[in-house]
Amino acid sequence: MQLSTAGMQLENGSAANSESNPYLVYTPVQLMNLDKETGNYYRQMNDIDLDQLVYSESNILGPIDSFSGNFDGNGYRLNNLYVTGAGLVHTNNGTIRNLHIDSGRLNAIGEAVVGSLCSINNGTLIACVNEARIINAPAVVGGICGTNTATGQIIGYVNTGNIEEGTTLGGICGINENTSANTFVSCVNTGMLSRDATRIGGIIGQSADSPGTDLIHYSFWLVGTAAPIFGATEYPTGNSADIGTVEVAALSPEKLRDTMQGVNTDAQETLDLLNLGLQQMGWSTDYQYVLNQETTGSVWPIPRPITQY
Repeated sequence: MQLSTAGMQLENGSAANSESNPYLVYTPVQLMNLDKETGNYYRQMNDIDLDQLVYSESNILGPIDSFSGNFDGNGYRLNNLYVTGAGLVHTNNGTIRNLHIDSGRLNAIGEAVVGSLCSINNGTLIACVNEARIINAPAVVGGICGTNTATGQIIGYVNTGNIEEGTTLGGICGINENTSANTFVSCVNTGMLSRDATRIGGIIGQSADSPGTDLIHYSFWLVGTAAPIFGATEYPTGNSADIGTVEVAALSPEKLRDTMQGVNTDAQETLDLLNLGLQQMGWSTDYQYVLNQETTGSVWPIPRPITQY
């Protein structure tokens, strides 16, 4: 088998890597070496427990600095992600999909822009989940990414991790700079956002104006998670940007629960909207929101590859 400089074997053993012949990621060290090369394809092959790496406290290792390839989490999980920094990846310039951060804590002390998956997103994030909490963030925080730049796109994301500090908070993204339609599609946030923040948005903390453009499609958050005070009106963004929306709303705990259990027609319609967003973005052949806790490992509707069912 051919090996990359990070010690990863190619699936088919040939020298060239591609989507059908990616480097295979099995270990924590292989995962944290993804920034050593650019433009490669990678596929996670098992659940990875990061608890054996104490880099979060000792700085022996740190977050992935910059990623410019294609990473497929393959439906597997990252357990015990304890990172001190701005995110699992600092800057994403590539495509990251189907990655599930199952547990952990991101200590964002001293970081201006923070997200569980990445601080800065210049690329595409597809069908991923974060369940790790974020603490000690002084400024901009998103459940998934800190800043989504003019070239960034986020599709089919779920955040359940609480954001406990910060000034500009979004359930999915802290600050959005992209003014294109369909920048955020089929996203769900159920993580609590600190009420001490200056700006709080169910999906985005602060966004650039995009008049006449539907920036957000079919995305929802748990009512109360983006309220500056208990019972206050909640909005998809924490500022008054003209972003346009298509079916973007806060869902009550009952509605969200019913959506995930598919117990009535109204709830099923919400689930159908999430999958409709994925379909319209061309991902219907790869991903869908599913409800079965036995297969997803979660009570939340998690996007996973259809091929797994």
